Amino acid sequence: MSARTLYTIFAIAFATLAPLSANAQSKDKVTVFVNQKKPEIVAQFGVSEKTAEFYLHTMLSALRAREDANQDGTEVSRLYAETLDKYAQVVLLSEVVVARGQELLDEMKDGVPGTPVPQSLVEKINDWASFAGEVLVMSADAGETAGRWATQRVVQSDYCNSESEKHDFAKCDQILKETLSTIRGVIDHMATAVRAIGVMTLTVPRMTF
Repeated sequence: MSARTLYTIFAIAFATLAPLSANAQSKDKVTVFVNQKKPEIVAQFGVSEKTAEFYLHTMLSALRAREDANQDGTEVSRLYAETLDKYAQVVLLSEVVVARGQELLDEMKDGVPGTPVPQSLVEKINDWASFAGEVLVMSADAGETAGRWATQRVVQSDYCNSESEKHDFAKCDQILKETLSTIRGVIDHMATAVRAIGVMTLTVPRMTF
């Protein structure tokens, strides 16, 4: 599956969140919306309910962050929205990769060791491997975006600028801690997803059973 197809899928999924994009939406309405849309995401992508719920909540946060970015026009806000957007996509698609890899393993379980894999199955495996590669590229891009957001959040903060009248060591320290905590969570979560892809790509045979 090409990157263009991946982004088309996400454009469709992202559009389902539009009715709840306003910052004014209440927590109760968010919960109702997520519970309504969760089965659709599960059915469309074949992921767990937990992952679908995480994806929906994170994409809603990305929408709200994008609205904030449109209002204040800062690079930090734009990068934060982009980080959340890519983060949600990577976590969701990583589970899709693993699930599809497991389906291939199930399909191959009765194969005789050492015998060639049928061409029809080789094509499926190659398509899956290409899909996995696309997700790994997306993950690297998401990590790079998260890193740029973290850097800019600190660099552009008046509290962390020694030449600013608002310079405040304690507040800068708090910003550093919050930023590191956020990016650590993002990177760790994506790293876990990527490791799962790595294990699966080593497990699924390519030419022989």
